[in-house]
Amino acid sequence: MTIQYYDWPIKGRLPTPEELVKIYSDGFPGAPYDQEADEQLFGDGIVQTFRDACPHLAGLHRQADRKVVPLFLSLVEIERRLGLPMLFGDERQPYGNCVSRGSQHARAVTNAVEIVIGGEPEIYERPAWESTYRGRGHRGHGMNPAIAARIDHEMGFLWRRNYAFANLTGQNASFGSEQGYTNAERTEMAKHKVGRWVRPQTGDEALDLFAAGYACHSGQNVGFASRPDSRGVHRRQGSWNHDMASVGYDLSRDVWPVDVVFVPNSWGDFNTQPEAHFRQRNWPRISGMIVVELSDWVRWFVGSRSIFFYCDVQGIPAKNLPDWGSHSYL
Repeated sequence: MTIQYYDWPIKGRLPTPEELVKIYSDGFPGAPYDQEADEQLFGDGIVQTFRDACPHLAGLHRQADRKVVPLFLSLVEIERRLGLPMLFGDERQPYGNCVSRGSQHARAVTNAVEIVIGGEPEIYERPAWESTYRGRGHRGHGMNPAIAARIDHEMGFLWRRNYAFANLTGQNASFGSEQGYTNAERTEMAKHKVGRWVRPQTGDEALDLFAAGYACHSGQNVGFASRPDSRGVHRRQGSWNHDMASVGYDLSRDVWPVDVVFVPNSWGDFNTQPEAHFRQRNWPRISGMIVVELSDWVRWFVGSRSIFFYCDVQGIPAKNLPDWGSHSYL
């Protein structure tokens, strides 16, 4: 399949959240799907189905202690302890790098959950998105999510560090917009690789992976309203060819009257939050968070076939998740 990639319409400055919404709503192909490249991931053993990788997790999300799984709170807790601005709102997209941002979010959240469980927040480092995006294979913008999965697994990724070849302590849009790698970059990336990507084929499988402590990213063609409805849910509205991470769920119906999944966007503070619902949970306002009804999430995110859960290498265990209810994040 031939995919046409587009030049980014805004040059030389960071686009506003409103501009990012318009660019994607107007049809920018941020995360085009390529069936051949996607299928090759399975052929090469880079991605596995849930049934092949972790059938032992089946039904985990139905356990009484896994009805509310806000994985993103582990990242919030660590970054607050370290005095860092919140990743979800801090690194607004400079151009069409949504796929590498989705991957960055998935890696950061899954890693944060493990670090909080281990009680070692001081070892946390923010992953960089730039190294993934440099492997997109063209000089325009937009990226096939299957290519990102291959790069993160085979080549690895970089951290928010000051390297000899580039300062990545903060976003480095110039470095990220290039393509290809030097030998020094390849050597550093190879030190840190994603061990395993797992693809759920049903909503239950996806929830089981969340319940086990793993976050994901996915590319799909669906947009959402900028304001939540009376239920505290962002309804479907329009279409974005866009990659975003998904970082937990609430199936309790104690606060939201429907089952919901939490999807942090990478456009900065682009939407209105259901802040009253978050306050009932003692959770902080998360800039750019989209609260998606589970039925919509399963149809558009899992159904996209372009969804990747970032999992551990050793057997994909079900983690003993933190007691998020014991903290106040406000």
